[in-house]
Amino acid sequence: MDDAFTLLRQALDLLPEDAAAENGQTVGDVRGNIVRQEWEMVLGVLIEIGDVHPVSVEFWELLAEAARQMMLDRSRRWCEWRRWEVRHGTVRATLSLVGAEEGRRRTALPQTDGSGRCGTSATAPLAGSEH
Repeated sequence: MDDAFTLLRQALDLLPEDAAAENGQTVGDVRGNIVRQEWEMVLGVLIEIGDVHPVSVEFWELLAEAARQMMLDRSRRWCEWRRWEVRHGTVRATLSLVGAEEGRRRTALPQTDGSGRCGTSATAPLAGSEH
């Protein structure tokens, strides 16, 4: 079995040169991190690129094994999960909030009476309650 650093280089070689993470980091940036031997940074950026760019099962296997060797359990588990997703297929959706001017609601949410019930009066009993 190759060492973690070789595995990371192999995973990098599976990416096209124009692949980039959402934060703008590129394959070229990863190469610079390798030169500086910033291995945890290399792993993190490769994970970020893989999360937004279509990659193979092999890519995630390489990263999972590298993370295991580096004793980065959370990263290992994430890579194993992403490998499973690639192998079995998933639908990923990115949710974001829109501004009030773009959304449908034009007023604030209803106030509660402190009981945690929206829109009810503190003096009006709920159906089926004993008062």
